[in-house]
Amino acid sequence: MVTNEEILQKSKELNNLDLNKWLNQELFSLQWFLIVILVLVCYVLFFYFVDKQRLIEILLFGSFVSVLFIVYHSIGDYFGYWASYITLSPVKPDFFGDVFTDVPLITMLIYLFSSSWKKFLLIYIGFSVLLIFGYYNYVLVNINAFAYLKPSATTLDFISMLLIGIVPRGIMVYLFKIEARNGNRNAEHSLSNLIAEPITNREK
Repeated sequence: MVTNEEILQKSKELNNLDLNKWLNQELFSLQWFLIVILVLVCYVLFFYFVDKQRLIEILLFGSFVSVLFIVYHSIGDYFGYWASYITLSPVKPDFFGDVFTDVPLITMLIYLFSSSWKKFLLIYIGFSVLLIFGYYNYVLVNINAFAYLKPSATTLDFISMLLIGIVPRGIMVYLFKIEARNGNRNAEHSLSNLIAEPITNREK
């Protein structure tokens, strides 16, 4: 029988092994600096372009994206679909990398500048293709920072990426519709930004 103490001991040994590798092989490596630069660029772009009047709305959308991303990414890690070899921090999953920076920040900008479902889908699908097949499956794989470990992993990652952008936007539209129907003019304005048409309080 496996005891809790055995599991804790093995977890401690694995964490120590991860930390030792991160400190001696990953931290300050060329790959690590490239990931840091990408994160900083994403933050600069986000804070430069973000609409400060819609900041709460955009951050709520970004929170949905982050939660979905970390859930599916962690599940993929657990079942051995992919693995990250270079991370910004030794913490797993790497909260300071794609989970809370690159993917959510860029997705929030796409959300901000997409005034219709058609425009959002076109831009977001293009972003997902570049992210999965360009950044992950080419750039990170070739610098030995990431790897897909199963034949279906790339396809699964791409489909999951589509869902973590489309589903939160659908939730935002649905929530704004509820508020607009109950007389919230701010919600009407926000909804008009997402579906490219004026909203009137016709339904109760």
